[in-house]
Amino acid sequence: MKSELYRFQERGIDFLRTRGRALLADEMGLGKTIQAIEASKGLNRVLIIAPKTIHRNWELELSEWNPGVPVMRIKGDRDRKLKIISEFEKGYLIINYEICRLTEQDNPY
Repeated sequence: MKSELYRFQERGIDFLRTRGRALLADEMGLGKTIQAIEASKGLNRVLIIAPKTIHRNWELELSEWNPGVPVMRIKGDRDRKLKIISEFEKGYLIINYEICRLTEQDNPY
């Protein structure tokens, strides 16, 4: 069930939206995921890099806070992962840190 945002979360969302790049370093449990989702609304493509253990949590939060937007998790061998990344056009793509280790030449991001 989607709840209301706190004032500090609204400030965090504004902070993220008004900068080209930003780091949201709130303490654990203060709603960084929700702030990131809210700040990313309206963007065509969003890349989420997170440990594999929380990918499902991201999917659940995205379905609650931004329903109807496509969400993809990458699975498969190296070539399949690279193919998915290169063809990704809309929505949220959730990857783990391991994928970031691909060579710069292979990684379109």
